[in-house]
Amino acid sequence: MENIFKNKSENVKLVSDWLQHKMNQQFNSEINLSREYAIDIDGSGLIIPTEGLSKLNYEQKSYLSTMIRSINSREVSFEEMNSELNL
Repeated sequence: MENIFKNKSENVKLVSDWLQHKMNQQFNSEINLSREYAIDIDGSGLIIPTEGLSKLNYEQKSYLSTMIRSINSREVSFEEMNSELNL
């Protein structure tokens, strides 16, 4: 699989901002996503949910996993993320 992060600094920020936006929008509150996922920028380019000390509840983890899968499978593009954030 080809790494999706061509412009690493811009794309990583966009993905982080979009995931934050989607989570906040879905749950109508500010969701802390620090340490909830990792991005393999230099390798596969995949976004990987982290386990362990998660502070998310089951519903939040499930939604985050769905959003991560949509990025990893390229169901959502950087252009779509950018467009959604700039509405």
